[in-house]
Amino acid sequence: EKEKKPKAPRTLITADGRVMNVNEPKLDFLLTEDEENNTIVLDLAVYRHMDTSLIDVDVQPMYARVNVKGKIFQMVLPAEVKPDSSTAQRSQTTGHLVLTMPRAEGEIKVTKTIPRPPRASQTRHSKSPDHNER
Repeated sequence: EKEKKPKAPRTLITADGRVMNVNEPKLDFLLTEDEENNTIVLDLAVYRHMDTSLIDVDVQPMYARVNVKGKIFQMVLPAEVKPDSSTAQRSQTTGHLVLTMPRAEGEIKVTKTIPRPPRASQTRHSKSPDHNER
């Protein structure tokens, strides 16, 4: 009688370009920022006995997408990362997938210099001739 309608494809990126957070496989995850190494770490609780060939990882500068057996897990990242320097590892004991993504603006933070306000002694010298004219 009733035909099952195929599910509408999940909206991963909206028409105006916003990236959505999606967790179709309903996996537990932990997103942490490692300040020492200047990286963002995503720990995804993938099923222990699932073959690694069924996992597809795509890291973009602003989000990470993991395809687990055809189901999409997508997470917007709190900061821009370097996709080419990112690593994905599978834990031997738990089977979790650990994505380590170095932050893009890390080097800029270190080299940033704060402009100093002019010294008070320099401003005094410019006013001193006015005081001598009296």
